[in-house]
Amino acid sequence: MNSTSKERMQEAIVYHKEGNLAAARDLYMDILIDDENNADAWHLLGLIELKEGREEGFEMILKAIRLCPNSPLFYSNIAHHYKHYGQHKKALEHFLNAYEISPRHTTLFEIALLYQMLASNEKALHCYEIILATNPSHSQSLNNIGVIYAQKGEWNIAQAYFQKALDVKPSYEDALKNITVAEQKQSD
Repeated sequence: MNSTSKERMQEAIVYHKEGNLAAARDLYMDILIDDENNADAWHLLGLIELKEGREEGFEMILKAIRLCPNSPLFYSNIAHHYKHYGQHKKALEHFLNAYEISPRHTTLFEIALLYQMLASNEKALHCYEIILATNPSHSQSLNNIGVIYAQKGEWNIAQAYFQKALDVKPSYEDALKNITVAEQKQSD
């Protein structure tokens, strides 16, 4: 990318960050006229399209991924949008790709949530355990493990995990609701 292209890209990104999506879109499209293989422009243009409810944004980001298959950001962003559109299997596939390139706990947590949504609770548990191995105070993982045990009817274990989540974050509303349900189920 020459200096003029870099400057136009930087200008487009500024517009994008400021929320002037029409100006950013126009600049990204101009950049793509000159350089149809600019993965960043495809990615960012795709994000604008998806934000504005146009599903062709998926194809734009997929093109960016084909041009630059080692960008965890591209995979994560498209995964978030697939998740938003209820396409959980596609979201999972892309989060797994992002995690393979750059193993981050935020990505692993998204993977665990999707496994849980797809009723693959053992895989979700495994992911939560990996997160807790390095961050034992990750309250959301603790709570979600409790939810999995509650779904199995193992209320004692579920309650213990909800309590651990509350020990870490006393005002955690989901854990407060969940522990109340667990206590009721045990007294039944």
